[in-house]
Amino acid sequence: MTEAEHLPALSSVVLLRICDYARRPVAEQARLNAQLDTVLALLLPAIPARTRVVLAGDGSAAVAVLDNAPAALAFAEHALQANSA
Repeated sequence: MTEAEHLPALSSVVLLRICDYARRPVAEQARLNAQLDTVLALLLPAIPARTRVVLAGDGSAAVAVLDNAPAALAFAEHALQANSA
């Protein structure tokens, strides 16, 4: 193996989290999870699948964008805009 095969990958991580998620009623948690899933479904296609890692759980999601910091920043900005809409 060559050294190039072992170079570390640079990544940017965007964390999306619903504030006070655990304190909300179950029905509201379900609604908020659906909204988070919708935001992810709308924004993730802008980042090629081979350059992203997505971890989603109840009330949160983490998106690691590999070797493309500008795409991660754009994703975070669009997620903020979706939050205020």
